[in-house]
This record gives sequence, structure tokens and C-alpha cells, in this order.
Amino acid sequence: MPNIGIEPSLYLPQFKSKVHQPEDSTGGISPIKSLLRDTFFTTYLMTAMAAELLSLLGILLCGCCAVLKIHEMVNP
Repeated sequence: MPNIGIEPSLYLPQFKSKVHQPEDSTGGISPIKSLLRDTFFTTYLMTAMAAELLSLLGILLCGCCAVLKIHEMVNP
């Protein structure tokens, strides 16, 4: 019976070291491939950090609203 599930490696970004990168005819990594890899990695990190910061900001705002509501209930 075939495996119907999705393998994690199919939807998570996979980053390999430069040792495993394909080389161009001069023996080095293609500048375009290197630039694309670095750009994608930077974009991925910035997106992950922005999502985390927004989550923390939401928690902080909810906490502030709860404190203000309690303050209003105690001091009408």
C-alpha cells in the first residue's frame, strides 16, 4: 500500500551547506544560485521573526486590555 501522507521534506525549506551545492564550470558555486539561496534564506528568517513579533505584540495587547478592564471594574 503506498504512503499517502506528505513527507515533511516536501513542504519545509531545506538548507544545505555549500559543500553540497552544485558547482559551475569554474569549480565554484554559481553567483546566481548563491544569491537566490541567500535571498530566500534571509526572507524566510525575516518572515519568521515578524510572525513571532506580531504574536508577542498580540499577547501584550490582550494583557493590557485585561488589566484596563479589571481596573474599570474595581474603580467604576
